[in-house]
Amino acid sequence: MRILDRWVYPINRPLKAHEKQHQLDPKIPIEGVKPWDWLSLIKMNSTYMELVDNGYHDKSPMLIWYIFASSIIVFSTFYFGYSFLLDGDFSLVEIFIEMVFFIIGFVFSLFLLWIVSLQVFKKTHYPIRLNRKTRKVYQIKAKDEVLEANWDDLYFFVQHGGAKTPFEVMDIRAHILNENRETVLGTFVLMSVEFANQRNIHEAWEYIRSYMEDADGVEKAYNNRELCLPIDGRREGALFAIFRTYMFNIPIMQFLMAIQPTIEVLGRCLSIYTSKIPVWPKRVEDACLVDPDDPYQCNWRDNRKFTFGELGWPIICTVFGLLQIAAVVGWLLFRTVLS
Repeated sequence: MRILDRWVYPINRPLKAHEKQHQLDPKIPIEGVKPWDWLSLIKMNSTYMELVDNGYHDKSPMLIWYIFASSIIVFSTFYFGYSFLLDGDFSLVEIFIEMVFFIIGFVFSLFLLWIVSLQVFKKTHYPIRLNRKTRKVYQIKAKDEVLEANWDDLYFFVQHGGAKTPFEVMDIRAHILNENRETVLGTFVLMSVEFANQRNIHEAWEYIRSYMEDADGVEKAYNNRELCLPIDGRREGALFAIFRTYMFNIPIMQFLMAIQPTIEVLGRCLSIYTSKIPVWPKRVEDACLVDPDDPYQCNWRDNRKFTFGELGWPIICTVFGLLQIAAVVGWLLFRTVLS
C-alpha cells in the first residue's frame, strides 16, 4: 500500500498548476451552496467529525471477477502444461512456445492475485477524524499508523477524476506542505464524491469547511447529514452493502442486470468480512473526548429507515441475481458431469 500511495500521491515535489487553480480556502465560504455529507459521514458531535476514506465507496466491485479470472488462468496454465508433458512427443520449438505461454499465464495470475490481496485482509476502512476544538486532523493508515496534521496548515484543493463527462469522481484533497508552502510532503483525501459535478464537490467541501470554521458549523453539519455510515466500531452489514451498491442504478436496470451488482455485493462483503475494524489509538481518543450530554452526537443508530425503493427493491434484485448465478453454476456443473 505504501508503494501505491507514493505512486498516486507523489511527495517531495512542487505544487502543480491544477492544484493551485482549484485551491479551496477554508476561511472563505462558497456562496449559494448548501453543505451536504455525500454519504461520507461515520459519526459526529460538537468535538469532532469522523469521515470515511475515498476507497470505501467503491470497495472491491471487481473482486469476484479477479478471483474467478486468476483461478481460470492458474488452472488452465497448469492443466495445459501437464497435458503437454504427458504427450511426450514435442520439438524444441514446441517446448519454447509452451514455456512462453506458461510464464505469461503464471505472471498474469500472480498479478491478479496481487490485486486481490490489496482488497482482502486489510482494514474495512481508513477513517478520518476532524477535531474542531484542537484543530487537528487524523487518519488511520496501513499497519495502524496514524497521520496527524494541523487543520490550519493544510493546503486544500479539488482533484478531478479526469473523465470527459459532466459527472465524474472528484476528491477534496489536503496537502501537507513544507515551511515555504511550495513543496508537498504528504497528501490525503478528505472526501470523495462519485458521479460528481462542480456543485456536488462544493457541497461536500462546505460540509467539512463549515463544520471546522463557522460558529454554527456543528449545527449545520448535524442538520444537513444524509445518514451516518454503519461502520462505527463494526463491519458494514450485507443489507447496507446492497443499498450502497444499487443506490445509483435505475430500478428496471437493477432487475434486468441483477447479476453484475450482485457480484459486486458479494465482492464487497468478502472484502469487508476478511478485513479488520480500525481502532483509534488511546492518544487520539483522549484528544477527542465528547460531552455525554452533547445534543449534536449522532451515528448509524440515529439513521432514518430506508424506503422500499432504497433497500426493499435492491434486496429483491439481489435474490434474483443470486438465483441467476446459481443457475449458471448449476448448468456448468451439469455439462461438466455429462462430458
